[in-house]
Amino acid sequence: MRTNQHISPELKLQFIPSMYFFVMGFRDSLKYLEDTSSNNELQRMINEHCKEDSEHWRWYLQDLQWLQEHKVISDEDLKVNQNKVWSDEWFLVRNTTYDIIHSIKSNPSILNRMAVLQVLESTFDAFNSSVSPCIQQMDKWEDLYYFGKMHVDSEEGHSSHEWDYDDLEKVASLYHGFGEEECEAVEENVVRLFNRFNEMFEVWNKCNVSFIMN
Repeated sequence: MRTNQHISPELKLQFIPSMYFFVMGFRDSLKYLEDTSSNNELQRMINEHCKEDSEHWRWYLQDLQWLQEHKVISDEDLKVNQNKVWSDEWFLVRNTTYDIIHSIKSNPSILNRMAVLQVLESTFDAFNSSVSPCIQQMDKWEDLYYFGKMHVDSEEGHSSHEWDYDDLEKVASLYHGFGEEECEAVEENVVRLFNRFNEMFEVWNKCNVSFIMN
């Protein structure tokens, strides 16, 4: 969809209402990642990261309103999509949120919390690489919040980027002490969550295809 130059950027954004449940539920996912009672340095960084992301749902609602007011998404289409939030058709969107929360509750170790957070961040990077060209084509990169420059700048400015892989000694020190069994359990979680995201992205893509075909 992103590489098809025959489809307008506005048409490529028709999936945005189908993000509603995930974006609204993202705040709760972050809540389960937090542990304010911990004195662990890694958990402190996770807490700070979650705090910095906790209000992004407001940006989504602002952008959704703008897209409606400027007829990128029609009032009728928005109403139809709002009625699908709890539909079987969009279950995989909800299931992604459920599985994120389950993966944290079932394994509340700090290693798993960090891994889940990294899954969320890397998935946003992949998502943004597809959506941002559409926003830039519309010349709204500076104007939109969730889908524009502000969100990207916010992600790049996270204080928790101090754990990034450009500091290998820091990363190694954070992982020290985690056993092989625990690491394997976390890896299983990571694989499952990426599968959930792929399923959710398929739902979103079908929303665009359905709109274009109609």
